[in-house]
Amino acid sequence: MEEGSVVANLATDLGLDVKTLKERKMRIDVVADKKYLDINKETGELFISDRIDREFLCPLKMATHCFLKLDATIENPIRMFNIEVEIVDINDNAPHFRRGTMHLDISESSIVGERFSLNNAVDPDVGANSVKNYHLSSSEHF
Repeated sequence: MEEGSVVANLATDLGLDVKTLKERKMRIDVVADKKYLDINKETGELFISDRIDREFLCPLKMATHCFLKLDATIENPIRMFNIEVEIVDINDNAPHFRRGTMHLDISESSIVGERFSLNNAVDPDVGANSVKNYHLSSSEHF
């Protein structure tokens, strides 16, 4: 989602009066020195304030779910809310090989259909957005 996109309406979800958010100084705490989300005190909407990179927040490729955990605070009387926003993966990383070039010595007497091993491609994306398979394109030499 783009910066400025609305993720939720905290006022509605938490049962708060939108008209009091500004005077009660509602705020979202910073996570890992970066403020990914913020609240619009006029509408109660939680919006994206900085680019969220799932692969940076949840670097373990095996993680099936990735959550951004936040605390929302409101004063007079003071209340704290624990908030979890699930970060869903998008296909934002191109697969690549660890080495840019691979050299194979293939004898001209190799039989048709012979198979040769290549290194696996690496893709930081997960699930449906990760590399499932790949193939070599034909060229004038093959």
